[in-house]
Amino acid sequence: MYRMRLVAAAALLAVLAACGGSDDNAKIPSGTKSDGPVKVAEPQSGQCVAKEVADGDDFAPDLKTVVPCSELHAYEIVAVVAIPDDMLAGTTDTEKLARRTELTQISGEDTELRKRLRSEVYSLCDEPFREATGLGQVTVVEKSAKEVDLRLPPGAASQWYNLSSPELWVKGTTQAVCSFRFAPPSEGDKVFPVTPIRSTNTNPAMSSYLTRKYPADLRSCWDTKTDKAASCSGTHDQELLWIIDMKAVYGKAFLKGANLANVNDADFTKLADACIDPYEESGGGLTQKIGMSFRFFSDVPTTGKTLPIICVLAARDGSRLEDVTAYSRF
Repeated sequence: MYRMRLVAAAALLAVLAACGGSDDNAKIPSGTKSDGPVKVAEPQSGQCVAKEVADGDDFAPDLKTVVPCSELHAYEIVAVVAIPDDMLAGTTDTEKLARRTELTQISGEDTELRKRLRSEVYSLCDEPFREATGLGQVTVVEKSAKEVDLRLPPGAASQWYNLSSPELWVKGTTQAVCSFRFAPPSEGDKVFPVTPIRSTNTNPAMSSYLTRKYPADLRSCWDTKTDKAASCSGTHDQELLWIIDMKAVYGKAFLKGANLANVNDADFTKLADACIDPYEESGGGLTQKIGMSFRFFSDVPTTGKTLPIICVLAARDGSRLEDVTAYSRF
């Protein structure tokens, strides 16, 4: 197997959490109790949504603008999941309503209930995100994508979480909406504007990450000469494929205390093997021009319980790539 020397990544992005939907992406929508009949469209998996609406101090898909996926759209709804009753149950109807209403209000206080809701929503949405992109179907060193927390790298599509409308929530339809928002992940309080896309057919664009149909401008590429993100349709020398928790693959002791900028050949081979597995299962292959390397998050210590590593297709011997199709990936 070709051994490309490790390319060290300093601060690739601010935080890993942004790859899986940051706390900022999971703000609880504001709203008030409605005493009249609810006339609100319910979100559905597979819908493409053209616009967004203000959602407290954040945004949510505007369900009044559902369009065919072949038209320009800003969101793709991956799944609509029910919040478990045990989070919202009370001994009386009044207590249940009060608890649901609490979660529809924006406030400065981050209560335990809000923290639990965020954690619950992330967990409920993780697998639908993997399935929507096809990543749920691949394996890593004989382990499932779920076991190793295989996920997309940060790019121009953010994994987005929000609750269904406040009106539905207060009335008892307590659901979370898992969507892709076509904008880079949030950075702290900064939320980037959307750049709408259109699919090549009636299917959502995110259903085809492991195929050539996946839009090049949604892929995540890097230029090591400038040490900056680069357009995959322009000059670059790396493409970020996916993120894998290497401790879930090889055990909690793997690379504990190691310097990821200078791993030994044996450990590099293990990292490359884990990265290559889903790539080859998806029909990709390494060539004389392209090898496998990786990046890491400089703020994530190797002594922790998890070790997320970004698998990278990289040009060999300092060569340059001009177009993502040059990878001959799938």
